[in-house]
Amino acid sequence: PFKMTDQEPNKDRLLIVEDDADLRSQLKWGLSRDYQVFTAEDASSAIEIFQKHAPLATTLDLGLPPQPQGVEDGFRVLNKLLSLDPLSKVIIVTGRGEKEHALAAIEQGAYDYLTKPVDVDELQVILRRAFHVARLERENRKLQQPAGSEAFEEMLGTSPQIQNVFEMIRKLATA
Repeated sequence: PFKMTDQEPNKDRLLIVEDDADLRSQLKWGLSRDYQVFTAEDASSAIEIFQKHAPLATTLDLGLPPQPQGVEDGFRVLNKLLSLDPLSKVIIVTGRGEKEHALAAIEQGAYDYLTKPVDVDELQVILRRAFHVARLERENRKLQQPAGSEAFEEMLGTSPQIQNVFEMIRKLATA
Protein backbone atom coordinates (compact mmCIF):
# COMPACT_ATOMS: atom_id res chain seq x y z
CA PRO A 1 0.00 0.00 0.00
CA PHE A 2 2.99 2.36 0.36
CA LYS A 3 4.82 3.85 -2.58
CA MET A 4 8.58 3.89 -2.26
CA THR A 5 8.44 7.66 -2.71
CA ASP A 6 6.46 7.83 0.56
CA GLN A 7 9.13 5.99 2.52
CA GLU A 8 12.79 6.19 3.24
CA PRO A 9 14.10 2.65 2.92
CA ASN A 10 15.77 1.17 6.00
CA LYS A 11 14.45 3.87 8.35
CA ASP A 12 11.90 3.10 11.02
CA ARG A 13 8.79 5.29 10.89
CA LEU A 14 8.07 7.51 13.90
CA LEU A 15 5.01 9.67 14.52
CA ILE A 16 5.35 12.72 16.76
CA VAL A 17 2.02 14.00 18.10
CA GLU A 18 2.61 17.38 19.74
CA ASP A 19 0.52 20.57 19.66
CA ASP A 20 3.49 22.85 20.49
CA ALA A 21 4.91 23.78 17.07
CA ASP A 22 8.38 24.62 18.41
CA LEU A 23 8.74 21.33 20.29
CA ARG A 24 7.31 19.41 17.33
CA SER A 25 9.88 20.88 14.93
CA GLN A 26 12.71 20.46 17.47
CA LEU A 27 11.88 16.76 17.90
CA LYS A 28 11.56 16.24 14.16
CA TRP A 29 14.91 17.93 13.58
CA GLY A 30 16.58 15.96 16.37
CA LEU A 31 15.21 12.57 15.28
CA SER A 32 15.13 12.78 11.47
CA ARG A 33 18.67 11.44 11.07
CA ASP A 34 17.64 8.09 12.59
CA TYR A 35 13.95 7.84 11.73
CA GLN A 36 11.47 8.72 9.04
CA VAL A 37 9.51 11.24 11.10
CA PHE A 38 5.87 12.20 10.61
CA THR A 39 4.26 14.91 12.74
CA ALA A 40 0.73 15.71 13.86
CA GLU A 41 -0.59 18.57 15.95
CA ASP A 42 -4.02 17.22 16.88
CA ALA A 43 -6.00 14.01 17.38
CA SER A 44 -7.57 13.70 13.94
CA SER A 45 -4.33 14.26 12.00
CA ALA A 46 -2.50 11.87 14.36
CA ILE A 47 -4.97 9.06 13.64
CA GLU A 48 -4.96 9.78 9.90
CA ILE A 49 -1.15 9.75 9.67
CA PHE A 50 -0.95 6.62 11.84
CA GLN A 51 -3.38 4.79 9.54
CA LYS A 52 -1.54 5.92 6.40
CA HIS A 53 2.07 5.30 7.48
CA ALA A 54 1.79 2.63 10.23
CA PRO A 55 4.71 3.81 12.38
CA LEU A 56 6.19 1.29 14.81
CA ALA A 57 6.47 4.03 17.46
CA THR A 58 4.65 7.24 18.34
CA THR A 59 5.42 10.00 20.82
CA LEU A 60 2.14 11.38 22.15
CA ASP A 61 1.46 14.57 24.08
CA LEU A 62 -1.71 13.96 26.11
CA GLY A 63 -2.74 17.62 26.03
CA LEU A 64 -4.07 18.12 22.51
CA PRO A 65 -6.39 20.71 20.95
CA PRO A 66 -9.13 21.72 21.32
CA GLN A 67 -8.42 21.36 25.08
CA PRO A 68 -4.62 21.34 25.43
CA GLN A 69 -4.94 21.68 29.22
CA GLY A 70 -6.97 18.46 29.39
CA VAL A 71 -5.96 14.88 28.62
CA GLU A 72 -9.18 13.46 27.15
CA ASP A 73 -8.10 13.79 23.51
CA GLY A 74 -4.67 12.37 24.28
CA PHE A 75 -6.18 9.29 25.91
CA ARG A 76 -8.63 8.94 23.02
CA VAL A 77 -5.71 8.99 20.54
CA LEU A 78 -3.77 6.46 22.66
CA ASN A 79 -6.70 4.05 22.71
CA LYS A 80 -7.37 4.48 18.97
CA LEU A 81 -3.73 3.91 17.98
CA LEU A 82 -3.48 0.78 20.12
CA SER A 83 -6.77 -0.53 18.73
CA LEU A 84 -5.42 -0.03 15.18
CA ASP A 85 -2.09 -1.71 16.02
CA PRO A 86 -1.73 -3.32 19.47
CA LEU A 87 2.00 -3.92 18.84
CA SER A 88 2.73 -0.24 18.18
CA LYS A 89 4.77 1.49 20.87
CA VAL A 90 3.34 4.77 22.17
CA ILE A 91 5.60 6.93 24.33
CA ILE A 92 3.74 9.58 26.33
CA VAL A 93 5.44 12.99 26.49
CA THR A 94 3.98 14.95 29.37
CA GLY A 95 4.51 17.97 31.58
CA ARG A 96 6.22 17.48 34.93
CA GLY A 97 3.00 17.87 36.92
CA GLU A 98 1.18 15.19 34.95
CA LYS A 99 3.06 12.07 35.98
CA GLU A 100 -0.17 10.46 37.22
CA HIS A 101 -1.64 10.83 33.71
CA ALA A 102 1.45 9.24 32.19
CA LEU A 103 1.19 6.29 34.58
CA ALA A 104 -2.52 5.93 33.79
CA ALA A 105 -1.60 5.89 30.08
CA ILE A 106 0.89 3.08 30.71
CA GLU A 107 -1.86 1.13 32.48
CA GLN A 108 -3.91 1.58 29.30
CA GLY A 109 -1.14 0.24 27.07
CA ALA A 110 1.36 3.03 26.48
CA TYR A 111 4.92 1.74 26.24
CA ASP A 112 6.73 4.40 28.30
CA TYR A 113 6.66 8.08 29.21
CA LEU A 114 8.99 11.06 29.25
CA THR A 115 8.52 14.40 31.01
CA LYS A 116 8.97 17.82 29.45
CA PRO A 117 11.29 19.51 28.80
CA VAL A 118 12.25 16.67 26.47
CA ASP A 119 15.85 15.49 26.56
CA VAL A 120 16.37 14.21 23.00
CA ASP A 121 19.17 11.87 24.10
CA GLU A 122 16.90 10.28 26.70
CA LEU A 123 14.11 10.03 24.13
CA GLN A 124 16.55 8.35 21.71
CA VAL A 125 17.28 5.63 24.28
CA ILE A 126 13.56 5.01 24.84
CA LEU A 127 12.90 4.98 21.08
CA ARG A 128 15.73 2.54 20.31
CA ARG A 129 14.34 0.16 22.92
CA ALA A 130 10.76 0.67 21.70
CA PHE A 131 11.65 -0.03 18.06
CA HIS A 132 13.67 -3.09 19.07
CA VAL A 133 10.81 -4.52 21.13
CA ALA A 134 8.27 -3.72 18.38
CA ARG A 135 10.36 -5.56 15.77
CA LEU A 136 10.83 -8.57 18.08
CA GLU A 137 7.10 -8.76 18.84
CA ARG A 138 6.19 -8.59 15.14
CA GLU A 139 8.73 -11.28 14.26
CA ASN A 140 7.45 -13.45 17.11
CA ARG A 141 3.87 -13.04 15.89
CA LYS A 142 4.89 -14.12 12.37
CA LEU A 143 6.69 -17.18 13.71
CA GLN A 144 3.69 -18.21 15.81
CA GLN A 145 1.21 -18.19 12.94
CA PRO A 146 0.15 -21.80 12.43
CA ALA A 147 0.72 -23.56 9.14
CA GLY A 148 -2.93 -24.32 8.56
CA SER A 149 -5.22 -24.61 5.59
CA GLU A 150 -4.12 -21.22 4.26
CA ALA A 151 -0.79 -22.83 3.32
CA PHE A 152 -2.62 -24.85 0.69
CA GLU A 153 -4.96 -22.19 -0.65
CA GLU A 154 -2.73 -21.60 -3.65
CA MET A 155 -2.54 -25.29 -4.53
CA LEU A 156 -4.94 -26.78 -7.01
CA GLY A 157 -6.81 -29.98 -6.31
CA THR A 158 -10.31 -30.58 -5.14
CA SER A 159 -10.62 -34.33 -5.46
CA PRO A 160 -11.24 -36.27 -2.22
CA GLN A 161 -7.87 -38.03 -2.65
CA ILE A 162 -5.85 -34.80 -2.85
CA GLN A 163 -7.86 -33.30 0.04
CA ASN A 164 -6.83 -36.38 2.12
CA VAL A 165 -3.19 -35.67 1.24
CA PHE A 166 -3.61 -32.03 2.32
CA GLU A 167 -5.20 -33.18 5.59
CA MET A 168 -2.28 -35.55 6.31
CA ILE A 169 0.18 -32.73 5.61
CA ARG A 170 -1.71 -30.46 8.03
CA LYS A 171 -1.60 -33.10 10.75
CA LEU A 172 2.12 -33.67 10.26
CA ALA A 173 2.83 -29.94 10.17
CA THR A 174 1.25 -29.46 13.60
CA ALA A 175 2.77 -32.59 15.15
